[in-house]
Amino acid sequence: ENFSIFQIKKTFWLNFRNLHTINLSNNHLIALSKSMFTLVHLQYINLDNNRLSHIPSQIAAFANLEYLSLNNNNLSFLPNSLIKLKNLKYLYLNNNKLTSLPIELGLMKELTKLGILCNYIEQLPTTLSYLDKLNEIQFDWFNLIITAYLDNTSNNNNNSGSNNINRNIQNELYIN
Repeated sequence: ENFSIFQIKKTFWLNFRNLHTINLSNNHLIALSKSMFTLVHLQYINLDNNRLSHIPSQIAAFANLEYLSLNNNNLSFLPNSLIKLKNLKYLYLNNNKLTSLPIELGLMKELTKLGILCNYIEQLPTTLSYLDKLNEIQFDWFNLIITAYLDNTSNNNNNSGSNNINRNIQNELYIN
């Protein structure tokens, strides 16, 4: 039998104020209860494989959070308050509907791993280069390269530029 969770009562979290870890993956959650944001000691949250379409700005309340996984949801944007998670080291956003990342992501100085595979992101923010501890980014070359190709071919009417981009696409596709 499948015992998936669709909703959590507003008062449920009030009894667990000292929690450090929450794993609510593989459920059918469409929203997070506001009382969840009273769990200020949380360090690990896994919300993979749910139906979340947005993350409330109250996520900033998780000041001690180090790991946040939101893979396989329906997220189309991230709240700017995410950057207030100063201790966040692992952020996984694979298989969502994101089209961009906030430039403020470059202020998350503790971030070491970022997963953004299978989204619709066409350009990475240049501010990611400010993240000295970032040692792994999981993303699709295809969307980024095709965007670069289209930008280049629209700016260049000669074939030499597009041939170089085609070679770059071929080279990059073999990397993964």
